[in-house]
Amino acid sequence: MRFLLPPVMGSVLELDTGAGTPLRTYITGDTLFRRDLERVVERCGPIDAMVVHLGGTRIAGMTVTMDDRQGVKLVHAIRPKLTTPIHFDDYKVFKSPREDFVARFTRDAAPGDLRLVDRGQTIPLTS
Repeated sequence: MRFLLPPVMGSVLELDTGAGTPLRTYITGDTLFRRDLERVVERCGPIDAMVVHLGGTRIAGMTVTMDDRQGVKLVHAIRPKLTTPIHFDDYKVFKSPREDFVARFTRDAAPGDLRLVDRGQTIPLTS
């Protein structure tokens, strides 16, 4: 399956205003959960906010983007202070709505705060 999918990437953005510890935000990009994503924290330091791309995209019977289960596994691995799920209803191939992630986040006692954002809204990424 790997040869059928394009390469994906996530990014850690660090905002350093010089007024203390920088704000680190991890934007997952369209990916699947895998254990080596835990290295994000090893390489970059603690994550303040994680913007997790979800959707549970299924193509030809295979999941190719994180669903609610994988998203919450990633939250447990990264342990951000704040998690914001996005990119969960943009296409018809998405099979994992945001409500599933919210329910699993609560049920699995995921670490940190969950902050939802809707199209056209803005939210702070700090407490």
